[in-house]
Amino acid sequence: MTESWTAADYPREHIACLVLAGGRARRMGGINKVLTVLNGRPLIEIAASNMLPQCAQLLVSANDANDFHTLPWPVIHDLDDTRSGPIAGILAAMEWCAVNRPEIGWLLSVPVDCPFLPSDLGSRLWNAATSTNEPLALAASGGRTHFVSGLWSVSLRDAIRQQLIGKGVRRAEAIAEACGYATAEWPASPRDPFFNINTPDDLRAAHLAENSRLNDRH
Repeated sequence: MTESWTAADYPREHIACLVLAGGRARRMGGINKVLTVLNGRPLIEIAASNMLPQCAQLLVSANDANDFHTLPWPVIHDLDDTRSGPIAGILAAMEWCAVNRPEIGWLLSVPVDCPFLPSDLGSRLWNAATSTNEPLALAASGGRTHFVSGLWSVSLRDAIRQQLIGKGVRRAEAIAEACGYATAEWPASPRDPFFNINTPDDLRAAHLAENSRLNDRH
C-alpha cells in the first residue's frame, strides 16, 4: 500500500478472524481450553463475542474435530498432521479464505485463551499496518509483543508457506520477523487485554479480574 488510512477506513467486510484453538493445554491438565468456562461462558464463546463485531467471517483453528462439531463457524484444520503450531493454523485459514472467501484480504488472529481482547484490536492493527506499509501488525502490551495476536495480509500466504513448509520454521516470532511487521501497543494496566489462561491459577485470576470489572460497572 502507498497511503495511510484511519480507523474509519477499517475494512471489516474484507477481514476474517481466526480463533486459534488448537493447543493441547498441557498446563491445564489436559482440559480443553475451548470449553473452559469463565463466569458461565466457554472461552470460545467469549472469543467469538469479542471478535465478531470486528470481522466479516469468524473461523476456528482446531485439529480435534470431535470437540468442535457443534460450533456454528467453520473449523479449519492444519494442512498436515504435524501440529506445527499457530502459524500452521494461520496458513490453513489463509488457504481456506482463498478458496471460500476470496474477497478477504486480511486475517485477524487471536488465541482462544485471551478472554479480555480489546474491541479496537482490528482497527488499531489495521492502522499500524497500513500507516507503515507493513503486511503484518502485531499487538503489544507490557513491553511484550504478542506474535499470534495480529493482523496478517493474506498476500503473505506464499511467504508463510515457504517458511513453514519449505524451511521448517515454526516459531511465530521468526516468521513474523521474516515477513516484516508493525506493532500497536495497549496499556497493561489496570488489566492486560492480552492476559491469557494457561494454568488453573490463570483461570482463577481471570475469574477475579472479571468479577472485579463487573462489580465496578455496578
